[in-house]
Parts: sequence; C-alpha cells; structure tokens
Amino acid sequence: MLFAILVCVGYQLDNIPRTDDEYLGEQVYWLLKAGKAKSNLGYGDLGYDHYQSMYHKLFVYCGYLSSYIFGWSLYALHLVSYLCFIVFVFLLNYYVKTLRPSSQSNLQWMVLVLLLFNQDLLYSIGTFRPEIMVMMLGFAAYISLERYCRSGSYKHLSLSAICAGLCMFAHLNGLIFIMAGCGLLLFQRQIKAAIFYGLIATVAFLPYFADVLYYADMAYFFRQFAADPVVHSGTSHWYGFLVRIAEEQIRFLFTEKQIVLTATLVLILLFTYRTIKAKHRSLLIYTLLLVLGLALVCPSKSTKYMVLYLPFLYIIIVLGWLTLE
Repeated sequence: MLFAILVCVGYQLDNIPRTDDEYLGEQVYWLLKAGKAKSNLGYGDLGYDHYQSMYHKLFVYCGYLSSYIFGWSLYALHLVSYLCFIVFVFLLNYYVKTLRPSSQSNLQWMVLVLLLFNQDLLYSIGTFRPEIMVMMLGFAAYISLERYCRSGSYKHLSLSAICAGLCMFAHLNGLIFIMAGCGLLLFQRQIKAAIFYGLIATVAFLPYFADVLYYADMAYFFRQFAADPVVHSGTSHWYGFLVRIAEEQIRFLFTEKQIVLTATLVLILLFTYRTIKAKHRSLLIYTLLLVLGLALVCPSKSTKYMVLYLPFLYIIIVLGWLTLE
C-alpha cells in the first residue's frame, strides 16, 4: 500500500499542463474573467469563441471556485480531482464496512492498491478532468441505492438519484449512472421507484441549462450539441447502438494494461460468479448496466472513461479473490 501511495504521489509531481488542463482550464479562465465559459480552441463555426453552452459544467464550476479562492494556477485546478478522490476513499471505507465486516480492511486496501496502480486513474487524479468527480458521485449513488434496496427508505433513493443527476451535471457521460440506477430498480420490478429515481435525477441535472437560458437559449445549445464531433462521432445508422455495444470490447482490450484487467476479471468471475451472485447480485447487475450504458452513450472507446466504473470492477475482482481464499 505504501508503494502504491508513493507511485501515486510521484505521478502527481509531473505537474506539466496536459491537453485537458489547457482545454478545460480555459473555460475556468473565461468564467473568472468574463463570467461565462467560452473557448478559442473550440470546433469550427459553433460560436464557442463567444459562448460555449456545452461542457463539463459542475466540474468546471468547482474549478472556478477553487481558482477564485486559491488563485489561478494548475494546482488550484488539480485540487478539485484530489479532493474528489479523498472523498471517494472515505466512501469506499463506508461501503466496505457494510459489505464484508469480517474482512473490511483487506478488501478496502486491496481495492485501493489496485486503483492506485491504474494508469488511467492516476492520470485523471493529476489532470483537470471530471472522471474522478463522476466516479465519486457515481459510487455515492450506488451506496445510497443499495441502502434503499435494504431499507426501502425513499430518503436513500432520493439521495442516490441526486448523486446520479449530479454525475451527468459534471459530465454528460454521467448519464450512465442514471441509466444503471433506473435499470437496477426495473430489474427488481420496482417500476414506481424507477420512475421516481429518473425524475429526481433529472431535477438534479436541470441546473446544467441555467447559464444557457441566461446567455443564450435552448436552440443555441442544441445547435452546438448537434454539431459537436466529439458527441456524434461514430455510426448514425439505426443499428448504431448494436455496433457500439459490439465495439465496447475495444475499451477492455485497448492495451496490455486493459487486457490484464479484463483477463483477471473474467477469470475471477469464471471461478466465483455463483458465490458473488448469491451475495452481491445488485453489484453485478449495476456494474453490467454501467458498462452497457457507457457503450451506448459514449462514442469514444478511450480507456480514460473506464475510470467512471473502475472501482466496481476492482471490488468484484477483490471479492472473488477473497472468496477463493
């Protein structure tokens, strides 16, 4: 564990600005200077140099707050992801206490070690990108949803839905946590709860459009959304969703690092699936829905987006390993 921490700290010492620091950081810069997000690095004639209506808003707002308090610097921007990861560690500790009280310390530290050795996660922690924030909020959404499934309390269901909605507020790919939450409830035949979940998550996401209505209108937003090549890269045929699901294996087999992770996950499930399913069925279903959701909503097969559900994969791997012991 100490070595993993040293690797993580050493990785962060390389504080040279990366592409995402420059692109997303520019949005924070203009928020500080002009009160609205815009970009001179945007695409074509979409008006990004005047006002950018589509970006990772909750995350950029947090970057704005950090920069407003501590001054405009790379460290202030990176502080957002650092704090989100620290909150995630506390959430993981809480979750493990409810999961396997008899071996909670082993499970927690094993998952943390695996996470800290993951290059995509290390990159996300040390870069001004929203994946760590979405990962943290998504994990909180799952913890609250599990508590609802055990207690039936709508307080926990509402909290889960709010966290899922904030995931999408931070990054549109965060939609996968709304999809997974509703999907798990539908799988359990809780139709009313699924509808309620979707409505509350939508309300939590709606502030995304506040600045759009102030500086422009919804037509302006949809124009930028419809023409953005990042959002709409890939096939546009009716069977496009099938192609995206079929191509999702690219993300899991992208390099030797992902191949090792995928092979480990497959082997663990091969030998311990029945045991894990008996005790943690919701975890397996939720994780599968996240994987399928990302395949559908994210045209890019970049491995950096695996960070969103990476903790779930490692929890399954460690649970299986402890079962084999």
